[in-house]
Amino acid sequence: MLQCVLITGGIGYVGSHLTKLLLENNYKVIIIDNLSNASEKTLNKLESLSNNKLKIYLKDLKEEINYIRDDIDIVFHLAALKSVSKSVVKPLDYYENNLFSTIQVLKFIKSKQITKLIFSSSAAVYGSNNKVPIKEKDETSPINPYGESKLINEKIINDFTFSNAYLKSISLRYFNPIGSEKSHILSDAPLGKPENLMSIICNCAKNKSPIDIFGNDYDTPDGTCIRDFVHISDIVEAHLQAAEKIDIIQNHKIFNLGLGKGISVMDIIKIFEKTNKQIIDVNYKSRRSGDVDKLFADVSQAYEKLNWRPKKNYEDMCFDSWQAYLKNT
Repeated sequence: MLQCVLITGGIGYVGSHLTKLLLENNYKVIIIDNLSNASEKTLNKLESLSNNKLKIYLKDLKEEINYIRDDIDIVFHLAALKSVSKSVVKPLDYYENNLFSTIQVLKFIKSKQITKLIFSSSAAVYGSNNKVPIKEKDETSPINPYGESKLINEKIINDFTFSNAYLKSISLRYFNPIGSEKSHILSDAPLGKPENLMSIICNCAKNKSPIDIFGNDYDTPDGTCIRDFVHISDIVEAHLQAAEKIDIIQNHKIFNLGLGKGISVMDIIKIFEKTNKQIIDVNYKSRRSGDVDKLFADVSQAYEKLNWRPKKNYEDMCFDSWQAYLKNT
């Protein structure tokens, strides 16, 4: 019998890649997505892959989701507003959307007595006060409403899990997913102005425009920030591993997902240039408030508990990002 999963936000960047992987692994997939972070182009591509194992509801999670009659084995809750900068400008929108959607999902889980939940969290919960590599037990002190909404959601899920003995839950804290699956038909296709570094790099390469680097006087070898980038294929593989290992998890557990080592902003640009035979000019600007010198993950818990290890390197990330950008832009 096919396992049936519900993915909220299943047409977005991570969600679409996860949907494709699950379909390839013979899961039945149900998606709820309001297209606020995704395009109809991606929707059409997923429908072409469906093989009659995909059902999509173009709905908002602020509404009740009791229209889903299928028996759900696992919920992957990925839906959220995700722009850090917009969350600072419109904090109420982020708290209302990101928190209320989670509450709706948990009400649905309770009504259906669903036993497994995997939540899409973020490294933004850590803030700027930790030493690297960051462990899951380290201080959480978000510096923007987006990160705060993710941390509050983790707490809500933790409390809900402890009060409902039938449920096991996992929160996965992403560190900068980039890249594309091997066919490159799916990509990080943000609506509006790109905000993630790799999307910005690709945009600058295509348009032959300089890239703005905020700060070149950090305490790092080349003066630019060090961050943890991880291939999107490794990220979604971790979701599959979490789904397969969740039965041995007690209550609610949190795992970092990253490459487990850092690379500077300038070094990732240089690898992109070399891998893709591009030249990108750089404009150095003053530091942004809240940026720290180094931010990368300790991923030993994911290795130990989920049997997950990232397989892709920086060259893979840069090559796949560029090929997918060219194919989808």
